Amino acid sequence: MCPTRIKGEKMKKIVYSLLVAIISSLALSSCTNDMQLESAIRLANRNMPQVIDEGLTCEKVVNEDYYVTYIVSTDEDVYPIDDIRESSDLIKLLMDEELHSDPEMKDLFDMCKKCNKGISYRYVSNQTGESFSIDFEPYEL
Repeated sequence: MCPTRIKGEKMKKIVYSLLVAIISSLALSSCTNDMQLESAIRLANRNMPQVIDEGLTCEKVVNEDYYVTYIVSTDEDVYPIDDIRESSDLIKLLMDEELHSDPEMKDLFDMCKKCNKGISYRYVSNQTGESFSIDFEPYEL
């Protein structure tokens, strides 16, 4: 059965699972330049893909212009892209709460911020290829 909205405990599970996958996949020790960041991303991608939850798989991490971007494949039968889009404010809020409550997560985001990079979570439909991103600018980290 396909959910019509993502909320409550299911939303928390998505956010927590994604954050755990990120922490375990990206071990940044310090970032003083883009070469170090590229090296850390290569290391992270050795652990990809990672199943976050049924219907969500983090496929890879990429260094884009202003973001470290996590590409997340979304099974539309479980997590429709439209539901993620409609719930994006809540998803971002829950991710932000996790950031401030988890010292390891805060350290990760602080390191990305030092490299003047935001974090982006790009959800990509496995059926249509449609995507939707939830972005954190460096000043939000």
